[in-house]
Amino acid sequence: MKQIAVIGSSVCSDSIYNDAFDIGVIIATKGYTLISGGGGGVMEASCKGVKSINGNSVCILPSYDKNAANNYCSIIIPSGIGEMRNFMVVRSADIIISVDGGYGTLSEIAIAKKENKKIFLYKPSDLVITLSAETTVLNSIKDIDRLI
Repeated sequence: MKQIAVIGSSVCSDSIYNDAFDIGVIIATKGYTLISGGGGGVMEASCKGVKSINGNSVCILPSYDKNAANNYCSIIIPSGIGEMRNFMVVRSADIIISVDGGYGTLSEIAIAKKENKKIFLYKPSDLVITLSAETTVLNSIKDIDRLI
């Protein structure tokens, strides 16, 4: 079974939130497991999309506090290792889908590149575009559905 990580900003616009929700639905519809950092924003939206059709998500939190997870995580792993949990998110996934994003997302993209993971950027922020050369950029939900 494929495990797909959706990475992105913990705070995002309504438009990005809705798109991340739709990506979660696609992942669950295909029977894949979502890997997430378990926070708000893009992470919450993708988990919510997965849960909306009874799919599964594994949320790897930076803190020891499992109550810090968003309300849509199926399985919560309170790692207690801070941002190092980004390694666990990336290494647990077969494919990485980055949505919007800031420096935390960028660190996950760098880890994924080093690990030779397949990475897709969906509506990347200017920061991510500038620092993520040679990565496939997607502009529609249909591209994600087709490619994963």
